[in-house]
Amino acid sequence: MHFKYMDVPRVDFELIEATAEDNWEKIHEDMMRVLFDTANGPLWRVRIMSMPQRNADSTMKGNVNENDLFNSVVVFGIHHSILDGISNLFMLRRLINILNAAMLGVKCEDGDTVMLHQALEDLLPKDEMAFSWRDYLQIAKAKFIKWFPSKSLYMKRFLPPTAVGDTYTKTVAVEFSIPETERILAKCKDHGTTVHGVFFAAASMAMASLVYDGKPPSVLNIGSTHAVNMRRFLPPELNAAFGLLVWTPAVTLITPTTVAYSALWRLAKNATQVVHSALRNGDVTQSYKIEKHMGDDSVKRMLAYPDCTMEFFMSNIGDCDKLCPPGEEDYEVHATRIVTSTALRRYPAPFVHYLHKFRGRFCYNIDYCTNRVSDTNAHKYAELTVELMKMAAGDEQT
Repeated sequence: MHFKYMDVPRVDFELIEATAEDNWEKIHEDMMRVLFDTANGPLWRVRIMSMPQRNADSTMKGNVNENDLFNSVVVFGIHHSILDGISNLFMLRRLINILNAAMLGVKCEDGDTVMLHQALEDLLPKDEMAFSWRDYLQIAKAKFIKWFPSKSLYMKRFLPPTAVGDTYTKTVAVEFSIPETERILAKCKDHGTTVHGVFFAAASMAMASLVYDGKPPSVLNIGSTHAVNMRRFLPPELNAAFGLLVWTPAVTLITPTTVAYSALWRLAKNATQVVHSALRNGDVTQSYKIEKHMGDDSVKRMLAYPDCTMEFFMSNIGDCDKLCPPGEEDYEVHATRIVTSTALRRYPAPFVHYLHKFRGRFCYNIDYCTNRVSDTNAHKYAELTVELMKMAAGDEQT
């Protein structure tokens, strides 16, 4: 490992021999409970699991050879202050390049160092980060909401599990097939929506259905926050910088409680417009600078609030193959799947949804915390969200 933290070249690193395909889930859950020493580091740890040999008749599609010597799961636990979803992919691409260069006995073409920049948030356009009198009105509104927050509809409907014991962040992970992925993309194009729009709609409709199951009222205001890649506001040469530059503006979507194909696509169009409107109107940069102005106390108060104030967080990185290409067919090392997660100890939402496209297929997972959500409800919610995504990929008569 060539990464250095502060002045000490050290990494919390361990090799593990897995005995079953799902062993990684327990390692992943344990990783989510790590409290990093932000003063002294290191700010990341690694667990590499050597997976059991595949059956002789199993095959892997894409750029993976059928006669692989071994398969491994690499679990990274990384403090969010140094990497976001985009720079995670830059790190993965860098790791794959280093490993393949080592296998070939050649120098890695990307060089040996990663350039460090000043805090990325300080590189945002100065004119958009400057304050106006309207911003101070928004600060007053934001403080009012934080002092008198709403409560999650899910948490009102479903009481937290009792006798939980140790609290874990758990993950339900699902992989779409390549044909399903291609159909979803085609349908989004036909309906004039984005992938994030139909993903947002599916998660919202699944939540409304889970909470009210078609009973009155006919619509609910589903509150959520969405990870926005703030690198879009940086100069192009800094888009590939390592670090954290993401913001999560809150939005509300008026959502029907009854599942239907036509209603889902109407909601997807509304969801797309809601997100695009926030980007066009400058709401994202405004909310970012307002929270920055309010300081750490605002964040600490939000995390300390005992109740959930919205239904879910959502992150859609997009097409990861653009940031971490598959590489040459004769490479020895390939990445075949990614699962991303965030520790949910005190998040103001019971769920976090993730979606990205990797090696031609959508990878979806949902995180939940065991002190707020039961395993049964988490799996039910994930299954319903995925079912709605797959329903969107079909035709109305089906």
